[in-house]
Amino acid sequence: MILIKTQSEVDKMRRAGRQLAILFEKIKDLVVEGSNAYEVEKFVNSYMKEKGFIPTFKGYGGFPYATCISMNEEIVHGFPLKEKIFKNGILYQ
Repeated sequence: MILIKTQSEVDKMRRAGRQLAILFEKIKDLVVEGSNAYEVEKFVNSYMKEKGFIPTFKGYGGFPYATCISMNEEIVHGFPLKEKIFKNGILYQ
């Protein structure tokens, strides 16, 4: 079934999308060689708390984080762990 959104719902989605785009711009400076996924997680949590936003992933189905960070061959919903260190280049072929 397709649910048609009201104009108010569309406006809310548009505002949320704008805020998400701003957050993604801020995150991209954190995803550099040598940093790790947990640093991104901490930033996202702090930023969202400061803005009064609610991370919808966190707590959903028991998922403990605000972000899902998957790298390379990893399947979706990767945990943002300190051990997940960002590197430049192709890691597999």
